[in-house]
Amino acid sequence: MPDRENPYRSDIPGAGPFVGRANELALLASALHAGRRALAAVMGGRGMGKTALALELQKRIAADPTKLVHLVRRPSNDAATFLSQLGSLLGVPLDPILPVESIAEAVDALDRSRVVLLLDEIDGLIASEAGRDLLENLRAAYEQLGGRLGIVIFGGSRLRDLLSSEASPFLRTAQWTPLHGLSLAETAALLREPLDLAMPDPLIEAVWEQTGGHPLLLQMLMERAVALGSDAARHLHEALRDLAEHHLAATLFPIWWDNLTPRGQSVYRTLLGLRRPLERREWASTLGNGPDAVVEILSTTGVARADSGQLLPRCALFRTWLEQNHPQGLGRHRLQGRRRAGARGHCSGGRFRVRCDGGPAVEAAARSLSGRVLAGGSGGRSHLAARRRSPFASVLSRIHHAASPAVGRTRPRPSRARAAST
Repeated sequence: MPDRENPYRSDIPGAGPFVGRANELALLASALHAGRRALAAVMGGRGMGKTALALELQKRIAADPTKLVHLVRRPSNDAATFLSQLGSLLGVPLDPILPVESIAEAVDALDRSRVVLLLDEIDGLIASEAGRDLLENLRAAYEQLGGRLGIVIFGGSRLRDLLSSEASPFLRTAQWTPLHGLSLAETAALLREPLDLAMPDPLIEAVWEQTGGHPLLLQMLMERAVALGSDAARHLHEALRDLAEHHLAATLFPIWWDNLTPRGQSVYRTLLGLRRPLERREWASTLGNGPDAVVEILSTTGVARADSGQLLPRCALFRTWLEQNHPQGLGRHRLQGRRRAGARGHCSGGRFRVRCDGGPAVEAAARSLSGRVLAGGSGGRSHLAARRRSPFASVLSRIHHAASPAVGRTRPRPSRARAAST
C-alpha cells in the first residue's frame, strides 16, 4: 500500500493517528486556558504518547487567539543554549544573570493574555544542575506573572526520580500527569477507525493483551500490517512476528529495560514470579518502601498496570523478550523448562534463538507459525523454516488463533474513543 494511504507512522513522533487521552487533555487544556495550576509535568516512557499529547495540546491552545503557545521539541541539553532558545521564542534576548526578571518582562511585553510553553523531552536538560536551576527559574517566573505564563514539561522516569528525591520545587508544585497504556476501547479505536477496518473483538483483545495497549507498539504493528495488504487483520500475525524479532528485540525493549532502573527491574521480576495480581495492601511488604514511585515507572513504561488496586505485569511481548535476554530468576527457570521439553538455544545479537529438536509441543508450535498462517501471510515456507521456532512463538500464536476464525467477520465496534498513538 502506498505510504500516502497508510495513516500509521512510527518514524516521526506524534505523526500517526491520535486516539484517547481525553482526561489528560481536558485537565491540561482547562488549566492552561484558565491560568490556574498552569504548571504541569507529564511523565511517560518512550512511545507512550508524550509528543502526540503535546501536539494535540498545542492545537487546542492555539485555537484561542488570545493565547500564544510555543512547542519546543527536544530542548537543548545545555542550559545557556536553552535560555537563548526561549529568548528567540519570546522575541527578546534573556539575561542569564537575571533570568526570572527577564522572562517575566518578555512575557509582559507580549500582546497576549497568556503565553504557554510546552517543553517536550526535557530529560536531557534536567540531567544537569544548571538545567534544573533553569527549570526553577521558569517556575519562579510563572509565580511572578500571576497567570500570564503556563508551562508543561514532558519527560520520562527522570522526572519521577526528581520528584521522589524532592530536589525539584518545580515538580513539587506542578500538576503531575502520568501516561499509561491505552484502554481496550482506545486500542480498538486506534486499530479500527483510521481506515475503518472491521477487526473482530477477539483479535483486538489479543493484540491489546500482547502489547499492553502501548501506543507506539500498536502504531508500529498497524503500520506494518497495512503495508502488507488492504486487509490488515489478515496480516497482523506476520506483522507482529516481523516487529517482535527485527525491531523490538534489538532497539525498543532494551531501552525500556534500562528505563526501569535496577529497582524497577527487580520489581518487574517479582510481579512475574507471583503469577497473580498483587493487592494494594501488599505493595509495600512485597515491593519495599515507597512502592508507588516504582509502580508508576513500570506503568508509564508500559510493562505493568494497576487496576482497582491490583498490580499486574503487562505486555507479553516484553515479558518474552526479558526471558530470552535476561534469564535470571523466573526467566531462567522458564527457559530451563523449555529446554527440558526438547529445545536447544543460543543467544546471539540480543535475541534468544530456539532450535527445535524433537520436542512434540515445540514442533507443533513451530508448525502452527509457518504452516497455518492467515491468507496473505507466509504459509508457503519450507519444512526447514517450519522447524525454526520464533522466540515469540507463544505470543504470536495468540494473535494467530484470535484472527483465524474471524477474519472478514464484522463485529459491533465500541464507541469512538480518542487516544495518543506515538
